[in-house]
Amino acid sequence: MSVLGHGVEICTTATRPASAPNGTLIFDTDVSQLLVRVGGSWVSSMTNQTAGGDLTGTYPSPTLTTTGISAGTYGSVTVDTKGRITAGTNANYCISNASAFTVSTSNQTVASASMTTTGNPVFVFATGDMNPLGGPTWGYFYLYMDGSQIGKYIICESTGNSVNNPFALSYILVPSAGSHTFQLRSTRGGSYNYTMGETGNGQAATIGAFELR
Repeated sequence: MSVLGHGVEICTTATRPASAPNGTLIFDTDVSQLLVRVGGSWVSSMTNQTAGGDLTGTYPSPTLTTTGISAGTYGSVTVDTKGRITAGTNANYCISNASAFTVSTSNQTVASASMTTTGNPVFVFATGDMNPLGGPTWGYFYLYMDGSQIGKYIICESTGNSVNNPFALSYILVPSAGSHTFQLRSTRGGSYNYTMGETGNGQAATIGAFELR
C-alpha cells in the first residue's frame, strides 16, 4: 500500500483497509476508482453524484438523456451533430380501390382517397379500365384535389363494345399542409356509357397519393 497526496491511500481490492472510518478515501488500482468508506463499505466516490451534459440520473448508473422521439421505425429522420435522432417522420400516403362504377354523364367521381400532408410535394396517381357498354365510345379522365382539377386530362377511346381500355394518370404538386381529398373523375364523351370494372371490383379504378421527402 502507498499513499497519494493529501493522504489518499493507493491499494488493491485485496488490500483495502478493513477498519477505516467512514469518509476515508482510497484509490483502488484494480478497479481504477476513488472509493469512499460509507456505512462500513467501500463505494465509488461518484455514487449519488448528479450526471450532467448528455446524461441524466446519478452515478454510478446514469442514463442517456432522451431527445423526445418515441422509439419506433421512421422513414425520415433528423440527426444532430452528436449522431442522435432529434426528429422522425413517416411518409403520408393514401390509396383507395374503388367499387365498380358506370360513367353515364359528366364529371362523375369514380374513385376518391384522402390524407393529411405536411407541405411537401405529393405524387398523385390513378389507374383503371374503361369498358364500353353497347358500342364504341370515349371519355375524359381527370385528377382532382379538393374539388379542383390538377394536371392534364386524358381521353380514353374504344373502337368497339366490351373492349378493355386500360389507362393511367399521374401528377406531382405541392399542396399546403393539411387534409386533402384526391379524386379520379370522368366525363362520358361518346354515345355509350362505359364501366370501370367490367367483371366487378377486381377491375375497378384505383387512386392513391403519397408525400415525397
